[in-house]
Amino acid sequence: MSDARAPSPPHAVDGELRNPDVRHERTDVDTRAVLWFVVALAAGIGVAMGVLWGVFWLFFGVEASQKRSSYPLLVEQRERETPAQRLPPSPRLEGVGGTGPEHSVGRNKPGAAVVQAQAEAVALSSYAWRDGEKAARIPIRDAMTRLAGKLPARQDARPAREFFEEPSRSSSGRRSRGGEE
Repeated sequence: MSDARAPSPPHAVDGELRNPDVRHERTDVDTRAVLWFVVALAAGIGVAMGVLWGVFWLFFGVEASQKRSSYPLLVEQRERETPAQRLPPSPRLEGVGGTGPEHSVGRNKPGAAVVQAQAEAVALSSYAWRDGEKAARIPIRDAMTRLAGKLPARQDARPAREFFEEPSRSSSGRRSRGGEE
């Protein structure tokens, strides 16, 4: 014989359905404890954020005092300048071209370094007046041919012996300075 009873049908008492076999369990989740935990967690997060805000405020104050300029006239001058006047002269980055609307990083346009090298090549191979009309610039090849044989040079054109000798084992790769090893 089994102890299991058949479920009783719901009973209507005063128009409400009742089932005596189904009841509220006292072991369910304690909603009051869950709510207190959420409140305590929110308060803890708020306290942690307040402490972090205070630490950042302290660090920003220390940094500002360390970066404060001891030259007040220079600070006033910088404040009067526009952002474009504060930048160093162009080219700011070697190898990077202009920053106009036609410029794109992906395009293969000559950058500042290429433009500068081209300008130097032109300057080294052309004639021009320098410093007004006090001095002239001539191409470097012409200058080298004009000065060939006129500049003083060593008569003994042999290189120093120590630069062509192999270092010994005991020297650890160091070369001697004219004395004994």
